[in-house]
Amino acid sequence: MEEKDETQQNTEPVEEKKPFYQGALPDRPAREAYDPFNGEDPAAFYAKLIGADDEEEEKPKEKRAWLLPAFLAGLLLLSAAAFSYRGLSTLPYIAPPATPTPAPAFTPQPSAEPAFAPLPGAAVIEQAPNADFERTALVVDGRKQGVLVSREAAETLLADVSAYFEGVVREKYEIQGALTTAIDNEIEFLPSPETDDAEVVTAEALFAKLTESGTRLDVLCTETLREEEIEPCKSEEKDDKYLLKGTKIIEEPGQDGMTAKTLTILYKNGRRRTENADEKTETRPMVARVVRVGTQKITDKAEPGKKEGKKGPDAPEGATFLSPVEDGKVILNYGQSAGVLHLGLDYAPKEEDAADVPVLASCGGTVVCVMERGGYGKMVELDHGGGFVTRYAHLQSAAVKLGDVVMQGDPVGVMGQSGNVSARMLHFELRIDGEAYNPRYYIR
Repeated sequence: MEEKDETQQNTEPVEEKKPFYQGALPDRPAREAYDPFNGEDPAAFYAKLIGADDEEEEKPKEKRAWLLPAFLAGLLLLSAAAFSYRGLSTLPYIAPPATPTPAPAFTPQPSAEPAFAPLPGAAVIEQAPNADFERTALVVDGRKQGVLVSREAAETLLADVSAYFEGVVREKYEIQGALTTAIDNEIEFLPSPETDDAEVVTAEALFAKLTESGTRLDVLCTETLREEEIEPCKSEEKDDKYLLKGTKIIEEPGQDGMTAKTLTILYKNGRRRTENADEKTETRPMVARVVRVGTQKITDKAEPGKKEGKKGPDAPEGATFLSPVEDGKVILNYGQSAGVLHLGLDYAPKEEDAADVPVLASCGGTVVCVMERGGYGKMVELDHGGGFVTRYAHLQSAAVKLGDVVMQGDPVGVMGQSGNVSARMLHFELRIDGEAYNPRYYIR
């Protein structure tokens, strides 16, 4: 007979013991019967747990007596530290339940400028600035038309009415000129904060009132038509014996003639008022362009000389002429030069590196010209009376202005290189009644 294994003989299932805290919660009697300290005093149980067991008699009891008080003291210190940390830490913020925020009420904003443009004769009576934010009565020529929620609403309404009538005019008539729209009434915006809600009208209702046939509002649209006819200026030439042949000077620039017709048509509240149509004619006469053409002949074979040319009339009584450059030298005389008649004297600095060489008035007089003139460059002219005029050309800068009165020897500018020259110099001319003469006959 085979021997059975003891493990096989015991076929009854062994119930697995689970700790109290695992599985389903035991019933009440089991909970009451459960004693974690096994019937011992809790202090003795903890003392036994930490090592105060009778089995360990090897160590003297006096050496283990301090363990329990130390453990309790440490436990107390840890509890105090935890409590202190919990007290100092920031508590989480619990937000109160959200309160529904009411929808923002519409507040009209003031307009920077009136929304309409009254005619020059119309008057707008201004009110206090705070009237933009309160109920406002719209008054036309002293009669109240209605109360709106704000002044801005009243101004916007007037702009809408003006745009409406302008649109009617453009749709109804063929507008060919410029169209301007304005209100021809005395407009008042009167604050009316005490007005009842029932008396406040809507913008739509007041718009209908102001655009009906019997409206007291006068919206004027002005159409301006302008037609111009241009007459080109003509050009005339005059011979001038004092200018070299082939030289031209514009004496009068001239201007085009013009005839303009302006037609003004007035529309009131979308209807044309033909009796107010006005036509004006403007004219500007044509001025001919005058050009002086030189006829003075030149000789290619002629040689320049110090006394070349005839002497002109005597200088006015008391008028004397000096060299226009104190520290300079003549590099080109009056007369024929390379087939061209040179009409004055050219001066250059004695020292080539001299800077800002002043140009002086040869004789006292009045400044009659300060300008840039072609090959002359920047030039100044002085009138000395009796038809005598001196000209200073190729200047770097002028020291006088038109109308100045200068004395003999006063600076009129600085020697330069402006105009048709290749080096720094001064071109000096003396003209009598418009004709150039050799300055050497007059300079002392």
